[in-house]
Amino acid sequence: MLNSLPFILRKKTNHEIEYYGANYVLEKYLGTKNLLFKTSIRKWLHGWIYEPMEYPRELVFYGDESEPVLVHTKKQKIFLQNHGYINAFSIGAPFLYTKEFPQKKIKNSLLIVAPHHKPGSTFIDSTLKSYIKKISLIVKKFSFSRVLLYQDDFNNKEYLQAFERHKLKVIQGASLYDQNSLFRMRNIFGVFETVTSNVLGSHLVYAAYCNCKISLYGPYNQPKKSMLAKDEFYKRYIFIQQKLLKTHKKVYFHQYKFLHCHPKNAKKHRKWANLELGKKEKKTIQELKNIFFNSWESSAMLKLKYLLQKHF
Repeated sequence: MLNSLPFILRKKTNHEIEYYGANYVLEKYLGTKNLLFKTSIRKWLHGWIYEPMEYPRELVFYGDESEPVLVHTKKQKIFLQNHGYINAFSIGAPFLYTKEFPQKKIKNSLLIVAPHHKPGSTFIDSTLKSYIKKISLIVKKFSFSRVLLYQDDFNNKEYLQAFERHKLKVIQGASLYDQNSLFRMRNIFGVFETVTSNVLGSHLVYAAYCNCKISLYGPYNQPKKSMLAKDEFYKRYIFIQQKLLKTHKKVYFHQYKFLHCHPKNAKKHRKWANLELGKKEKKTIQELKNIFFNSWESSAMLKLKYLLQKHF
């Protein structure tokens, strides 16, 4: 089943709506091409906001309040509108618009989602070594298992070999620049019964939405100040960096206490995933066309603007 995954289609991204191929997913859903030539919308919140909202910049990473922005939930939309973002729309997460693949889950299967390398962090630190050792023992309790690595991590020999030395089989996951990322992840999560990780991230809600059992397990992966200091987003918004360093541990252990368990004791959390991803806000084709194509700018002007942004 894993031999027929959507192929990797890497492409330079200029706007958040292109991250992980969200615009590509939307084009397939709407039955259109060259979406960015036809709309002025450039922001669709990617990933999953797992910390309580405090600052608009946790949802909108660049631009001003007048620009249209798409978020997942009604709560997020109201939060932004209350902070002056009058053109905020809630339409659900991009992952909701991927198609379910007609495949059965492999019985007694486990997918381990490894921590994603961040700029400034050491690839093989003591936490990762401990985690690899722990999961190498867990996989013996399952009939089929794989480790999922972010594409850039998969291409790093040191990181890849750290898992392979423990006879852990690895597959490639998503990339910010892979247009097929969301389709690929929908396919992968559709195959596995249980998904485990020791980090918070969108993989948890995506897997839960795909009816996987979810497990947070292993040594706590504490965000490091040295790591965040080299990340462009956290360098720009120091107050968000400070908040993350202060609250992350409490959020990890208390807010998501219900996810902490051994993979063999994991449970399904589909209703939770529906709430987090904004399932109730998912739009019909016509509703999306009304949002995307009722632009105050002409198609020719949009195409010119997009080309200027892309090349300059």
